[in-house]
Amino acid sequence: MRSNYKKHIKWFQAGLILTLIVFSASIAMAQSVSRQETNTQTSKNSEETTRLLERARQSLDDGRYPSAERYAKKALQLDPANKSAKTILEDIQNAKQAKEMTREKERLAEEKARKESEAKRQAEREALERERAKKEATLRAGKISRFLKNSREELEHNDFGGARRLARKALNIEDNKAARQLLSEIDKSEGTYNKEQAKAKAEAEAKRQAELAAKAKAEEAAKV
Repeated sequence: MRSNYKKHIKWFQAGLILTLIVFSASIAMAQSVSRQETNTQTSKNSEETTRLLERARQSLDDGRYPSAERYAKKALQLDPANKSAKTILEDIQNAKQAKEMTREKERLAEEKARKESEAKRQAEREALERERAKKEATLRAGKISRFLKNSREELEHNDFGGARRLARKALNIEDNKAARQLLSEIDKSEGTYNKEQAKAKAEAEAKRQAELAAKAKAEEAAKV
């Protein structure tokens, strides 16, 4: 009985040791597999990170900032401590700021050029307007001068109506002192002329009456 009991104990102990050995071997094997898988995944992550960083840098060089930022952020997801990815993101922000500054400078330059161009066109329009006004003023002055000259000629011939009509035409073209003075002169000359004509007419009538009276007296004296 005791001999059999000891044998069972030995077998149990041997089985337990064997179980422990198998269990330890299984754990070691699992750990080894896990390390291999971890190493494999790490290697894959490293390769993927390198590939993403290359794409990010290329996109940055090409000016495709959204793509560069997307690749760099994916690389950081795989390797949060990756300095190259962080540097690329900083470079992207700097490039964006530089591009924005360049655009703003270009916008300001375009705005300045536009204003200068508009100012130049405005100056040209004003110059043309001044030239047109000058030509029109010259034409008006020429017409006024001709009307006034013709008006004075009519005045010299005592055609007061014709002189007044021509002087008023000169005044209608543009209010001017010469035309107003001439109209005043015409009125004055017409008044003087009318007075002289009335005086001459009265003198002629008086002379005619005197002649008639003298003739009548002579006829009466001849009868006597």
